[in-house]
Amino acid sequence: MPEPIRPGEHVAARTATNEWVTFRAVTGVEKGTDFQVVWVCSEADWEDARNGDHRVRIPWPADEVVVVDSKEPS
Repeated sequence: MPEPIRPGEHVAARTATNEWVTFRAVTGVEKGTDFQVVWVCSEADWEDARNGDHRVRIPWPADEVVVVDSKEPS
């Protein structure tokens, strides 16, 4: 079973071109309109997102997000 995603964790998200991009998780897995999502943001936007600035958050399909300990997914 995949590790649960918690706000503040470093995550990697798979893009449509099968590349990995690193983010910070703003939320855990949430119900989206059509599928579950994790709201993520860049490292540079983390403080703003943490303080409630919704403009810096990006919804990402939860199936394409994994928790990482470093900057690169395993």
